[in-house]
Amino acid sequence: MQASPAWPEGGLTCGTSYTRYGIIQDLAGNVTNQGGPTTSSTLSCAPPAPTGFTGSNNYSTSQIRWAWNAAAGADTYFVYSNPGGVFQCLATAPTTFCISPISSPFLNPNTALTAHVFAQNAGGDSGWSNDATGYTVPGPVTNLTASNITGTSITWTWNPPSPDGGAGLDYRCSLDGVLPLASCTSPRIAGSLICGTSHQLQVYARNPITGVMGTVVSDTRSTSGCNAATITMNPTSRPWANTNIDVTITATDSDGIDFVRYCWGKGAACNPLQTDGNDPPFNCDGTSPCSNLVTQTDDGNWYLCARAKDGSGAWNNPAVCTNPYQKDTVAPNPAAGAPTCLPNPNNSGAHICTWSAASDSLSGLSSYYVYHQIGGSGSYNSATPSQPTPVTNTTWTPIPAIGENTYRYRIVAMDVAGNSIMGSASSLVTVDKTAPTITTFSPSVTPTASRPVLNWSATETGGSGISKFELWRADYNASTCNGSTMTGCSWSIRVDNIASSATSQEDTSTISTNRYWYGLHAVDNVNNCITETGEHCGGVTSDGLDTRASYGPDQVVFDNTAPTPNPPNPIAASNIGDATITWTLPTGSDSPAGLHATAYGFSANSGGPYNFQGTSAWVENFLSCGTSYTRYGVIRDALGNQTNEASATASTVACTGRSAALSINPVPPSGWDNAPTSVNLNASCVAQGGTTLTSCTAQVDINSSGWVDVATPYPATYNMSSGSSYQFRAREADTGGFTTSTPVPNPVFQLDTIPPNQVTVSITNSPGGGPAPEDPLTITWTASADNQSGLSHYEVWRSLDFGGVPDPLGWQKVGSDILPAEPRTLNDNPSSSGKWWYGIHILDNAGNMSTEAAWAWGIYDVSAPIAFGHIPNKFSSITALRPNLSVTLNDVHTSVGATTLRVKNEQNTTVFTKNFAVGTTNITVTVADWGTTVLPRNPDGTPQTYTVEIISQDIVGNILVDSPLWTFDQMNQPPSKPSIE
Repeated sequence: MQASPAWPEGGLTCGTSYTRYGIIQDLAGNVTNQGGPTTSSTLSCAPPAPTGFTGSNNYSTSQIRWAWNAAAGADTYFVYSNPGGVFQCLATAPTTFCISPISSPFLNPNTALTAHVFAQNAGGDSGWSNDATGYTVPGPVTNLTASNITGTSITWTWNPPSPDGGAGLDYRCSLDGVLPLASCTSPRIAGSLICGTSHQLQVYARNPITGVMGTVVSDTRSTSGCNAATITMNPTSRPWANTNIDVTITATDSDGIDFVRYCWGKGAACNPLQTDGNDPPFNCDGTSPCSNLVTQTDDGNWYLCARAKDGSGAWNNPAVCTNPYQKDTVAPNPAAGAPTCLPNPNNSGAHICTWSAASDSLSGLSSYYVYHQIGGSGSYNSATPSQPTPVTNTTWTPIPAIGENTYRYRIVAMDVAGNSIMGSASSLVTVDKTAPTITTFSPSVTPTASRPVLNWSATETGGSGISKFELWRADYNASTCNGSTMTGCSWSIRVDNIASSATSQEDTSTISTNRYWYGLHAVDNVNNCITETGEHCGGVTSDGLDTRASYGPDQVVFDNTAPTPNPPNPIAASNIGDATITWTLPTGSDSPAGLHATAYGFSANSGGPYNFQGTSAWVENFLSCGTSYTRYGVIRDALGNQTNEASATASTVACTGRSAALSINPVPPSGWDNAPTSVNLNASCVAQGGTTLTSCTAQVDINSSGWVDVATPYPATYNMSSGSSYQFRAREADTGGFTTSTPVPNPVFQLDTIPPNQVTVSITNSPGGGPAPEDPLTITWTASADNQSGLSHYEVWRSLDFGGVPDPLGWQKVGSDILPAEPRTLNDNPSSSGKWWYGIHILDNAGNMSTEAAWAWGIYDVSAPIAFGHIPNKFSSITALRPNLSVTLNDVHTSVGATTLRVKNEQNTTVFTKNFAVGTTNITVTVADWGTTVLPRNPDGTPQTYTVEIISQDIVGNILVDSPLWTFDQMNQPPSKPSIE
C-alpha cells in the first residue's frame, strides 16, 4: 500500500508481459473490491552483437562489400570504420550485407579499410561485432611502353597504378599469352625473339596480401625485319599415292647457311623450331646452298614447312611452307557390299547387279571394278567390259548379255591413291537359256473309267530348275483332231502349276465320257517353256534341243457311263419247265469303251453278286416245281461301268405228286435258347408221278451258309454247337426234279449253352444303417459280357452271415432286374442289423446264368448300443458323498462312439460331468474324479435322489437309450445340530 496512485515497478525483464491488480483503502481500513487486471509488456531486449563480420577484397576498385551473420531480433545494422568511427553503410534486416562508401567520395583502388558492425531494435543497440579489413581492387598499370626493339628482343616499361590506396603492389606478366602468369618488374626485357615477328606483353598490378589483380594492360610490338635465306622444295606437292613422300629442301643465302629446321604438318601448316641446330639429315656448316632429301612414311595430307638461319644470324620468318603432299596406303573401308543381281535366275544374261557403296576416309574412292567367277568355282576375273565404273554408280549390267552359265560377282573398290579391296561375293546367279526336255509322256491307263492320269519324265539342264508343269487337253474330233490331223484341236490348259517334282497328274477338271488328247508343257524358273512335242512355248525362241523327239500328244479314252439299255429291261423268261427257266437280257451296246467280254451278269439276289457270261441268255436248272423265282441282271462295259439292275419273276411248272417231309424231335424253338443241344431227324419222300426217286435226305442250314445233307442212316441224332443258328428240312430228288419241305423252325433256332462272364462285387458305405433315414449299403459290380445270345439282365441277391459265410438257405433276391445298359449299382437297406453277404447273378438271352465268382459283405446296423452292469444298481441307496460309479456299454454290430456321463440332482441340475473317448466301453467314475464335488442329502436333511445319464451312440449314429433311468438315493446322515446356551 502506498499513498500515491502510481507505482513505478522496477527489476523487470525486457520483452516480458506482466499483469497487475489494485485496491483503494480508506482511513478506517475499508478497501474497495480489487481493480484490474491490467496487462502490459516491457520494451523489447536489445539484440546480441552480430558475428562473422567480413570485408571483401575483390568487389570493385572503389567500394568494399561487408557481410555478417544475422543477430536475433535485430531490425537494423550499422557499419562504422575502426579506428575513426566513420559511418560506412547500413542494412535493414533480414539483409546481412552492405556496400561502403554509400556515396562519393569513394575509396581509391588498392585501399585497406578496417570496420565493425552493431545491431539495433526498439530495445536498444547491440555490442560491436569483430573487426574486419576489406580491400578495394588494384587499378591498372599506367604508361606501358616498348623501347630498344631489335630483331631478337623488345624492352617494356610501366608505371604503378594511379591513384592508389597504398595497400601494397607487385606485378604479373604474360608474353604472347603464355600461362601461368609470371612475376615481373619494370623494365621487362623479352629476348631470343625472331626477327620480323609480332609479340604481345600483358601486365597486371596485384595486391600481394589478397592476390587480387587489377585490369590487364597489354602492348603489341614486332621485332625488326631480317634478310632471310631462300628456301625451295622439290617437288612442291605430291598428289595421292600409296608410296612414301620424298622432298628435297634447299636453303641458299649469300651469308652462308648455318642451320635448317623443318617439320611436317598433318592437315595444316606447322612451325619449325627457331633455335640453333640442324634437323637431320641436314648438317649445314655455313656453306650455301645446303640441301637434303626428307621423307614422310605415314599416311595423310601433309604440309612441309622449313626455315634457315643464315651466316648473319637471321632466321626465315615466317617459315616457308608448301603443300599438299598426300599418301594413302589403306584400302577403302568398308568394302563394297556383296552384289545383288536380279533377276536371278534369268534367261537374258542381262541382269542388273547392285551393291552398297564402299568408303575411303583418306584419298577417297576413285572407281569400282566388277569381277566374276564363272561356273560357281575357281578364280575371279574382270567381267566384260572391264572399264571402271564411276563411284557415283553402284549398279552394273553385263553388256553385251552373257551366255548360259552360273556366275558369282564381287566388286573391287579402288581409291584415288590406287589402293583396292575386293568385297564379298554375290549369291550364285543363274543364266538359263535352255528350255527343259520332256523325255516321256503317256497316259497311265486308257481306256479308263477313272479320271485320266498322265505320266511323264522330264529333265532340265539350263540351271534354273523346272518351275512347274501344265497339263493341256483337247477334245477328239474325227476329222480335224484325230492324231493325223491336229489343225482343228482346241487346246486349253486343264491343270496349272503342277509341282516341279511331279511325274504324274490326274485330270481334275470337268470331264465326261469321250476321247481326249493330252499334252504337257514343262516350264523352268526363268519361264523357258517346252511342249511334249519339242515346241517352244515361252522364254527362249530356240536352243540346241529343237530336234528333240516327239512324245505326244496322247489320246485317252475316258468312259464312266454305263452301257445301254440302262436298266436292261425287260428280262425275258422262256423255256419254263418244272425244274428249269431260261432268263434272257436285251442285247447291250457301249461307246467309247465297248462291252466287256463277259458283259451279262445274273444273280438270284438283288444287288448281286452277279455271275457274268458272254451271252445274254442264262439257262437255270435244278429248280423246284411249282415255285416262283425272281432273278436280277445287269450289263457292264470293258471298264466295268455297270447298268442299274433289272429284274423278272417267273414260276416253274406245278408239281404233280412230289413231296418231302421231315420228322424232328424235339422241335427247337425260334430264337436264342440253351436247349435242345441235339435233335433226332428222319426224312420221308414221295417221287413225282412217273419218275424214279433218286434221294431222300434230311438237310441242315448252319448260320445261313447253305443247305447240306445230314449223314445217314435215318433216324439220325444231330448234335448242335453253342453259338450257331440252325434250320432243318427234307429234300426229295427224282429223275424229274426235286422238292423240299418247309424249313423248321422259322425263324431259325440259335443255341447258346455258355453262361455270361462272372463279375466282381464291391460293397461301399459299410457300415450302413443308423437312425432313420438309414444309410443304405451300396452294391456295385464289374461289367459282364456274353459273346453269343447277349446279356439279358443282372440280379442282386443277399443272405445273412452264417459263421463267416452266407447262410445257404437265406438267399433272397433284392430289387428288380437290372438291364445291361443301366448303372451297375444298387442301394439296399436290409431288413435287420447284421453282416450281410451279396452276390450277382448274370443271365443271358438264352437263359444261361452265371453266379458270382466271390461274395462281398457289408455291415448294416440299425441297433443302438446297450448299457448293463450298473454300479450302484438302479434304484439303490448310497451313503458315500463321492461314490464310485461304473457301467458297461456294448454295440453288437459296430462300435461305441464318444460317451458322456452326467449326474443330475432332483432340481435337474447337472452336478457332475465326465467325457469318454470313442470306443470306451467301461465307463467308470472314481472318488478322485469328483474333486471337490459331493452328493449331499437335501438341505432339510431328507434323502436326495440322483439320476445318472449315459449319453452315447455307435459309429453309425444309433443312440443309446438307458431305460429305466439309472437313479439312486443319497442316505448319508449329517451330524446333529449344536445347541447354543
